[in-house]
Amino acid sequence: VTHYLARAQYEKVKSVPDMYTQCDSTCHGGCYHGVLEAYMKEKQLDVGDDIRAEFASICGQINDFEKPLIFYECMHGLGHAAMYITDLELPAALSYCDVLPNVEYAERCYSGVFMENSSSSTSTDHPGKYVRADDPMYPCTILEEKYLPICYRYQSSHFALISHHDWRKVADLCMQVPPQYRENCFRTIGTNQVGFAQEFDTMRANCELMPPEFQDTCFAGIIGSLSYRFVGDMKKMSDFCATLQV
Repeated sequence: VTHYLARAQYEKVKSVPDMYTQCDSTCHGGCYHGVLEAYMKEKQLDVGDDIRAEFASICGQINDFEKPLIFYECMHGLGHAAMYITDLELPAALSYCDVLPNVEYAERCYSGVFMENSSSSTSTDHPGKYVRADDPMYPCTILEEKYLPICYRYQSSHFALISHHDWRKVADLCMQVPPQYRENCFRTIGTNQVGFAQEFDTMRANCELMPPEFQDTCFAGIIGSLSYRFVGDMKKMSDFCATLQV
């Protein structure tokens, strides 16, 4: 919903900086993502499909932002925008991210692409083009290695959807991921708890369903998500940590 609201508001404001002053981290920063979707769609109409130069410059520099968090949301939002303007063509969207000046920024952009693919949040009327019910690991299995750490991180969200949030089944699928990417997969299970559950006890109990070696990774995902969604509110994190004390 925040994607749609931000796109609609951008059509009135017509300014990315002005819109970013109105956005916050609600619903995993969807406002920031929707703004860039609308902006890049507008640019695509102006200059056609070859808008890679815009991808390399629209977010500016980290020092241009009051908080680094917002700059990184811009980078992540570029991935969402790439999927939006390519009509969910994942390889094409990733190629837009590849024009960014360093690996860190490109990976932030990849994360928006893979988040969009795993949840198809901007296309609720049809599923993503690069998901297969009979092949949970797809599209990670067809991509270059440089994309795989982020692909498998967000594939966990796809696992949750196809498993109807049966976290044991999600864990089983994460254990089928290549060993070097499993920690990313389990961390996202924790991250997703903050969106799928309301009670800390439920979040903790779901992480306790994970294999013992990945339970702490799941807990870390919850704490990271709480820190992001409730910026500056240490009590949320400390209250969750209190549920882990025995």
